[in-house]
Amino acid sequence: MSATLTYDRPKVAVTNSTGMLTTILVGEKPDAPGAIGGTGTTGELDARFQMDADESGGADVQDIFKLEAIPVVGADGTISLRVTVTPILGNAAAGTPQVVTVPHNQNVDAWQSAAGRARQA
Repeated sequence: MSATLTYDRPKVAVTNSTGMLTTILVGEKPDAPGAIGGTGTTGELDARFQMDADESGGADVQDIFKLEAIPVVGADGTISLRVTVTPILGNAAAGTPQVVTVPHNQNVDAWQSAAGRARQA
């Protein structure tokens, strides 16, 4: 699953939109993260954590948490990840979601440069 994010960045005297591919790699520990299947193209994570609801050893496994993570690139090139965790109640209704936004230490230009991309003129 992947998506292309864009943000306006100054190049010379004009502002251009630059597309950046975002991809999700996941794994259940201790396995290493890998590509996931499906037809999604948003680059946004939508996951469910499940538990055995009747302690039967797996006969009645149901959702207990919903996890969503969305990469965000601001118009000024700042990078963050918006994470939303929603408890799923015993009747399958959504509980009260909690949202946290985690800012990246570098903006896109600094991150790309440090990752080896030549600075664009």
